[in-house]
Amino acid sequence: IAVLLVLVGHFGFETVVPGGLGVTIFFFISGFLITTLLTRETRVHGDISIGKFYMRRAMRLYPELLLLVVLGGTLGLAYHAVRPIDVMGALGYFTNYLVLHDQATAGGPRWPQLWSLAVEEHFYLTFPLLMWATWRRQRLFAAVLALVCVATLAWRFHLSATGAPFDLPQAGAALPYTSLASDARLDSIVLGCLASLLFQHGGAWLAARPRLSLALGALGGAGLLFSLVWRDPVFRETWRYSLQGLALAAAFVGLYATSTGAWMRARVLDHPLPRRLGVLSYGAYLWHMEIVLACGALAGRAPAALPMGQKLALVIGGTLLSFLLADASLRLVAPVQRLR
Repeated sequence: IAVLLVLVGHFGFETVVPGGLGVTIFFFISGFLITTLLTRETRVHGDISIGKFYMRRAMRLYPELLLLVVLGGTLGLAYHAVRPIDVMGALGYFTNYLVLHDQATAGGPRWPQLWSLAVEEHFYLTFPLLMWATWRRQRLFAAVLALVCVATLAWRFHLSATGAPFDLPQAGAALPYTSLASDARLDSIVLGCLASLLFQHGGAWLAARPRLSLALGALGGAGLLFSLVWRDPVFRETWRYSLQGLALAAAFVGLYATSTGAWMRARVLDHPLPRRLGVLSYGAYLWHMEIVLACGALAGRAPAALPMGQKLALVIGGTLLSFLLADASLRLVAPVQRLR
């Protein structure tokens, strides 16, 4: 669902479909899953293997990313030039700061969608070390995570008031520093980590109170809706991501601790089709921008400027092609994936 929001937005409906919320959901889920998996590892093995964690992450993320850079970068020369800095940004996970730099200098990054992968990778480089050092003291672990969320929000307020460092774009920018920079978005992932801890320690308590859980789920949905309709610039640069993270945590309570959520999971989310799309979501996110750039070069304008009929055709055809490319790339890297 999160990746589909991004794809539909990039295929021409960015003013209607909240693609940015899709990325925030993806961040939240990443924090939730990584915390759950590492906690499970501590229960089974009594410790966390940092080396094995990094190896699993590299085997999961890097093979398809290399395919994109090599194949997309070579075949895509027909519709978009590739700079050495684009390749370095993609493989070195600093595309988010490269996008900010290119905005300030009127440049054009080759793979702008990789900005979110850079944020996640910076999280992966730091979070397992923090968890390894503090997981035996759960309250300390949770307190440090909460402090990170508060500090990140305070940093966004500072950036909103004074501007971004190094003259990077902030006020009035299409993609401001507070949206793309890892140091300004880390809490979007960390709130997912805190939600995982909440479920581990309070899941049974919430499940025993279905009315409260349902009310929290509804409140989470309302919070997400409010974060989309309230257009105040200061709110969008500061509170928005905090509110969305908290709202997602509340929505997860409604999804996982109520009979209504159980019905939705069984009938919708656990259906084989969305499960398969979930497996392919990373690859679809990687490859969809190739379709956007190719269509833009062919039409001579961005997808958002196309007539409605062409935009609808691009959404349907581009989404289908994105997942087909994702399926092909996943099959190509399957031998490496199995090493995980």
